[in-house]
Amino acid sequence: MVGQTGTGKSTFLASLATTLSASHATILVLAYRLRKTDDSLQNSVYRELRRFRPEISEEWLNDLNKGIPSTSEPVILVDGLNEW
Repeated sequence: MVGQTGTGKSTFLASLATTLSASHATILVLAYRLRKTDDSLQNSVYRELRRFRPEISEEWLNDLNKGIPSTSEPVILVDGLNEW
């Protein structure tokens, strides 16, 4: 999704994350907090998640959807990706 600053894109993503969390493991990440020195977006998101939850392992990310029906996949939303 693209648009002018202040048009509600971040608010929409936050609302979408709330809605999706009823059926999916959902994480909303703010791109401006991601390190541009990481070799991939995935590694940068993983590093940011570990800042707040050091116990998070790659295995945890792989098992993010435990307890959710197997037809559901985890969702990671990145707000402001153009800033990364």
